[in-house]
Amino acid sequence: MPEFERYQSTDTICDENENFVNGFKLVRTEVKPHGSPEFAYIKEETGELLPYRFDIATDFNQYGLAMVGKDGDVTWVDKEFKMLKHDDMSVFKKMQPIDVNLLETGRINGGFLRVQNFTKGKVPLSRVYEGRSSYGTVAFLNSTGTLQKFFKYNGKDVSSLGSTEFTHCSEFDENGIAIMDRGVLLADGFEISNASIINILKEKGTLLEIQEEALHRQKEQEEKSKEITQSIAKNL
Repeated sequence: MPEFERYQSTDTICDENENFVNGFKLVRTEVKPHGSPEFAYIKEETGELLPYRFDIATDFNQYGLAMVGKDGDVTWVDKEFKMLKHDDMSVFKKMQPIDVNLLETGRINGGFLRVQNFTKGKVPLSRVYEGRSSYGTVAFLNSTGTLQKFFKYNGKDVSSLGSTEFTHCSEFDENGIAIMDRGVLLADGFEISNASIINILKEKGTLLEIQEEALHRQKEQEEKSKEITQSIAKNL
């Protein structure tokens, strides 16, 4: 049987950023015998090259978090190199220390399929998605490194129990609103169902205003279409 070469991480730095960012410098280290360089971090306080190696990595952001990836898994890590993880049932958990698995095998145990940058606005949130189970699961990491809880609101009362996991949910827009199949999420931590949205709009009279505006726009479009048809008919 032929012998297969094993790629081995090294501490030999082959490329590095010029400056430290938020306490760490992002570098690339060689992989023997001829693998693609890996990303690693040097800690500014000690000058130490940390042992963790990644396929992708970013500088630490203003919230003290960096996005890293290995072998198709991505996640966020904090400055103590605790990482956001999920278990086999796609239940999201709080930040947990990077375990020995990453150091021994080079695999992130419990990463995600997709992790997105933090949104801008009053409540910055990062959408994390795990879609390799029977259904996709979405959660949102806030700038404190914990999962954002969303409490149901029906226009009058706020529930005491919040949810952190959803399916088929978009990113938050610049106004702090995300669309999901059963309603909307508000970045401040509220979930409003489609039925509640309709009831709120009815009570505030906004729904009737929307209906009147829609009818007005429809009439304008019909009149414009009629004018175009008449103009074409005259030129025939």
